[in-house]
Amino acid sequence: MQFLLVIIGLYGLFWGALGAAMGRRACMNPWVAALVSVVLPLIGLVVLLIIGATGDPATPYQNAVTMAKQLKSGVLVTYEGEGHGTFGGKSTCVDALVIDYLTKGTVPTDGVRCQ
Repeated sequence: MQFLLVIIGLYGLFWGALGAAMGRRACMNPWVAALVSVVLPLIGLVVLLIIGATGDPATPYQNAVTMAKQLKSGVLVTYEGEGHGTFGGKSTCVDALVIDYLTKGTVPTDGVRCQ
């Protein structure tokens, strides 16, 4: 649980505060990506899992692709489907990858696609 709280804390710190300060494109700025790539490995979370949905109306899929490329430790999982927010019932494939990543430290192959 402490591990999950650290992840939530980092999410809030980087994407919440910086996102609010810099606008919606915070994750697209190279210096933010570099900062996260340095900080996350220092706390032991070497690989950052990025999930993008091809039919997400709120966050274009290309943003996930770009973020994964900008982050040295980014691994992209693609959900081929509709809607915003993918984990938690839309795809058993995505759910299994995320649960294994968080509980076992298993990193999926970069570029894996789920339906």
